Amino acid sequence: SRLVLLPRGGVHEGRVRIFVGARDDEGRVSDINEIVLPIRIPDDKVASASAQNVGTRVTLLLRPGRHTLAVGVRDELGHTDSTVTGVYTAGRLTKGGK
Repeated sequence: SRLVLLPRGGVHEGRVRIFVGARDDEGRVSDINEIVLPIRIPDDKVASASAQNVGTRVTLLLRPGRHTLAVGVRDELGHTDSTVTGVYTAGRLTKGGK
């Protein structure tokens, strides 16, 4: 509901930039993954869309063990940022890669 959307030719458009990275318990830091997510909502759906969530999938290749993940989201039009961290424990790959 706080994402800035601008009207443009029958739709409202916005854009978020997502940054994801990880650090393991030994201090090794991953590259920062960056995803640009354009948002396009038809004019007649804008009111109902403000109560909905948007999702995307990010794949990280992590060594087995405990990692602190950091996710930053930037509203490109609104010039606002939000960041969150969390802990994730990656397991070992089994035979066949699953």
